[in-house]
Amino acid sequence: MILQNNTTINGVAYDWASVILTYGADAAMSGSNYLGTDRQIIEVTSLSYGETRASQKNYGAGSYPVTKGYGNVSVEGKMTISMGELRKIINADISGFNKVQNIPDFSLAVSYKTSSSDDITVTDTIYGCSIDSTMFDLKQNDMNIEVEVNLNPIGITYGTATV
Repeated sequence: MILQNNTTINGVAYDWASVILTYGADAAMSGSNYLGTDRQIIEVTSLSYGETRASQKNYGAGSYPVTKGYGNVSVEGKMTISMGELRKIINADISGFNKVQNIPDFSLAVSYKTSSSDDITVTDTIYGCSIDSTMFDLKQNDMNIEVEVNLNPIGITYGTATV
């Protein structure tokens, strides 16, 4: 007999419908609120973020590794948003740069809000984001133009549950 482990975080399975995205100034990075007040991003169809740490196995005598060495951590993040949402970000830039690549560093808060009665929220923060590239992919008969945005973050803080 095979037993399945149906463990969930806080007893709740998080899903896309529970995600709330908010962007705003990264006070630790820029010192000023270049994007005005924090604002929820609505028209996002995908988001990916994560960290990778370089590592290698070190060999000594024999055929097996004897230690491990660790290198730098690389942080990546990207999202796909509507053209309208991108324009809202550009328009919210109170610095007057009017070009997404020139907007100073900002943070993106990713909150996972449960639909349970205890109203538990877990928030990860992707910080030091700067939009270093955008890719517009337009096709005939598009009914919603989406833009892939590289966030180029410098770090991620993984949150804990708050009630």
